[in-house]
Amino acid sequence: MHQLCFGYLSHLFSMPTLLTVGSYRFFCYTGDRDQPPHVHVERHKEEAKTWLEPYPPPK
Repeated sequence: MHQLCFGYLSHLFSMPTLLTVGSYRFFCYTGDRDQPPHVHVERHKEEAKTWLEPYPPPK
């Protein structure tokens, strides 16, 4: 799932930063509870999401 167009929103709201590595910021949204565990990664106002386990789960 692409979330690049929403990267600028994370600057408007206080999202918990889990880790910062160089210019990469790893964070989570509290409203993403209906999705499998994942983290968002932001760099230069662009954002991506990565799941912590394979998605969709293997059958």
